[in-house]
Amino acid sequence: MTNILIRLGSRLTLACALVVLSGCASDPVSVTAKPSNADFKITFTPERATQPTGMTITPNDGDAFLQVVKSPGPDDNKILWHSDQNFRIKFVQIDDPTQPLRPGKELGNEKKDWNDASNKNGRYEYTLNLKQGNGRTKETVGAKYIVQHVASQVEFDPVIIVGR
Repeated sequence: MTNILIRLGSRLTLACALVVLSGCASDPVSVTAKPSNADFKITFTPERATQPTGMTITPNDGDAFLQVVKSPGPDDNKILWHSDQNFRIKFVQIDDPTQPLRPGKELGNEKKDWNDASNKNGRYEYTLNLKQGNGRTKETVGAKYIVQHVASQVEFDPVIIVGR
């Protein structure tokens, strides 16, 4: 009789655990994922000024925390910046913005120095293709990026963090 009660109790406990776990997995709050891409609009202020005094990057002031996906679609693992005015971007260390990113800690296909935006039908764009990492261990890399208004050489510096 004791064996039957022990088996019944353990099966009931296992069934309850499975119900709890399945309920958590279907909860959208617990299954949130970071985006695998970002699209930033850069606006230099005042608009159309040859010497801007400020810059806004939308959304989130140009900051992002992204997660690289292993089987990317056409828009995955990319960051796009665009503006009506010519700009360029340089990626540097968060803790020492005077230094380029350390070898192996690059975000993707960025150059060590300035990355120029391309003029595409009157809109300036720069796209960074993110690296996937080695696949064996998860890592998080971060960088500060400096946006420079080309005509005036004025610089601004948001932060980007990528998990891969």
